[in-house]
Amino acid sequence: MTVLPGSTARIKWTFKGDPSRAVLGWYFTKRGGREEEIAIKFYTGDPTISNSSLPGVAIEPPATLVLKNVDKRYNGKYRFHASVANGGGISKVVIIVAEKPTVTFGCPSLNKVNEGGNFTCVCIGIGGNPPANVTWFKDDVQIGGPGKEKQTLTFRNIGRTASGKYKCEAQSHTLTDEKSIEIIVYC
Repeated sequence: MTVLPGSTARIKWTFKGDPSRAVLGWYFTKRGGREEEIAIKFYTGDPTISNSSLPGVAIEPPATLVLKNVDKRYNGKYRFHASVANGGGISKVVIIVAEKPTVTFGCPSLNKVNEGGNFTCVCIGIGGNPPANVTWFKDDVQIGGPGKEKQTLTFRNIGRTASGKYKCEAQSHTLTDEKSIEIIVYC
């Protein structure tokens, strides 16, 4: 589940059975970290929020975990555990908090190339979460398919029709960054 920074996310878990006869637990594991308890509910009591590293959490009955004003600290795996007299179950959800990528180029912003020559420019989308899809455009028309975190614009035996402005766009979830270059082909 991918969410935008500053938003509120609701992870709605359901279970069969009477919540007043169940022990319910909500847990969080950040990437590369240990699992921590977020909240616990014993039988007829209300859920108790633990001393979690996540500042804005709440429980909406019977089993929805609410994450408020999310930021990158909320990236990780969330686990819900229900224990009832005749069994129980576990369910896990991964939350990814989107981060805007930054476009960088492996070429100058103005490129002068002789006709018949070769040209290569690498566009990289740095820091996006999830990893950015990177795409090249000329005159707002997509050139080739997207690449994960980088995409290379390559011309072999370049012709004069290659002259113009090119835009590279990096997109992570709904967050984008873009930069342009200009290619001038000398005849």
